Amino acid sequence: MVNESPFPKAEIHLTEWSSSSSPRDFSHDYLPAATFVVRTNLDSIGLVDSLSYWTFTDVFEEGGAGNTIFHGGFGLINYQDIVKPTFHACRFLHALGDELLLAKPVPW
Repeated sequence: MVNESPFPKAEIHLTEWSSSSSPRDFSHDYLPAATFVVRTNLDSIGLVDSLSYWTFTDVFEEGGAGNTIFHGGFGLINYQDIVKPTFHACRFLHALGDELLLAKPVPW
């Protein structure tokens, strides 16, 4: 769509994305959210110029910090400074560097 638009060289920045649009989805606190982050990063290679995860912490001005340690907030770190699986997913991806070892899709 961008290639056929009046701005075919426009950059695409996918910002404020997460495994759920809800600021109180308990899936944010569990391992499947981390696999979603890794898969989304890998699937986006060559399609977007940058990815920006929704928010760094669970402290969100529109919904507050939540009233329990794990309340489904969509941050990488909760209010008590406990890093969540999505944080580790980003950390592991960063540690891998920029060399892609598998270039063809894996049939899931």
